[in-house]
Amino acid sequence: MQLLSATEVPLLQANLTTVVANAHAANHIDGATEKGGMTMRRRSDQRALKKSKNLSSNSDLSEKTGRLKANISATREKALEAKLSESEAEQWQWDNSNAIKAYNHAVAEHGCLGEEYRTF
Repeated sequence: MQLLSATEVPLLQANLTTVVANAHAANHIDGATEKGGMTMRRRSDQRALKKSKNLSSNSDLSEKTGRLKANISATREKALEAKLSESEAEQWQWDNSNAIKAYNHAVAEHGCLGEEYRTF
């Protein structure tokens, strides 16, 4: 295992600090719910007032969901939350790609910290 040089340590620390800070910001939530034993992160303030919107949809789809007595507003909110979560994950990946590459390069070159003590 090769040690990091004095100039590489601050650079790696700065990159890791950025990754951690961005991860924390991406996971900032106003609340979380339990579903199937998993915590689902909310991407919006659930206390916010509801805002009325006029939406158009396929008439056949509207008729079929109406017969199911589906809650269209709740279904739409869940779909928008999922889309927002996907978009935020992609943005986080893009924002942190350089730091992740630097970290992976450092691990490839120097190994993981404490690797000699790992039992798995």
